[in-house]
Amino acid sequence: MLRTLGVVWVGVVLVSSVPVFAHGDAKKGKDWKGKSLEKRDLRNENLENATLDDAKMFLANLKDVNAAGASFKDADLTSASLDGANLSGADFRDATLSNASLSKADLKKANLEGVDLSTTSLREADLRGANLRNVKGLQDITKADFRDADLRGANMLGAKDYTGSSVKFKGAKFDKNTRWPKGFDVEGSGAVLTAEADAPAKTDPPAKTETPKTADPKKDPVDPKKEPAEVEGPKGVPPVKEVKAQLEKHMWGPPAQGGTKHTYDYKTLKFGEPRKGEAKPDGVPANRETIVYPVRVVVEVTRTFTDGTSKKEEKKQTYVFFKDEFGDWTFRFKSND
Repeated sequence: MLRTLGVVWVGVVLVSSVPVFAHGDAKKGKDWKGKSLEKRDLRNENLENATLDDAKMFLANLKDVNAAGASFKDADLTSASLDGANLSGADFRDATLSNASLSKADLKKANLEGVDLSTTSLREADLRGANLRNVKGLQDITKADFRDADLRGANMLGAKDYTGSSVKFKGAKFDKNTRWPKGFDVEGSGAVLTAEADAPAKTDPPAKTETPKTADPKKDPVDPKKEPAEVEGPKGVPPVKEVKAQLEKHMWGPPAQGGTKHTYDYKTLKFGEPRKGEAKPDGVPANRETIVYPVRVVVEVTRTFTDGTSKKEEKKQTYVFFKDEFGDWTFRFKSND
């Protein structure tokens, strides 16, 4: 209480229980699910915790963008630039990253499980603690940091360290299914062999990923009565069952994942003439003669979600299949036709 010139003033303090700058849930980011963002310059966008599932981001510029915790599941990031981006904790499962660049990107604890990185640059990227289980391939990993990352089942045969020994693997998990670059010193890398019981689930047998019964057989050029290697292709091509199994698991999503059901209606599946593979464009092992078999596929992928809704998307894509150094079939994405 203040007394001034005989007047009594009573001091009143107003206290608000609501923060002055409250703007909703700070953890929720932009919802750009399924958006068409081709060739967009997104460098000045705040994409922290954003939802970008199924987004079309061909040739998008995301250099140095903050997309920590963002979800890129099923997104098409073909030829996108994410150099220097903060992608820590981001989810890239089932995303397409062919010819994308992630140089100097922060990918700590990011989820890249099952993604094909065979044409993606990870030069100087920070992948500490990242989930790289069953990745289909790696390309430029010069000065990359894989410490404590999960590399179980990862195919690193085509990975290149152009300085010789600049990549860090201390504490990274691997198992008997991990495929290292030829001549790589696994023991000296500091990577840790993990018990088989902790390894990721093995790929389902091809028979379980066959075209569903609902598909129209008139539209499917694959005759189930024929031997797979006899279908529209020259001698030596991979079995059609093997082609379908690998593409369905690693490119378009397995038959059931996270409550979402995937089904496939093949329109065409054709083999081109075999040729000698090249290390850089085809991803075949270096210093070894490898025959590649081009495969062109047109397939309608239907995703049925837990709420009963569904989404159809037609894929027209070309791949090359070949046998790796262990005699197993593998593949590389070439183009969207």
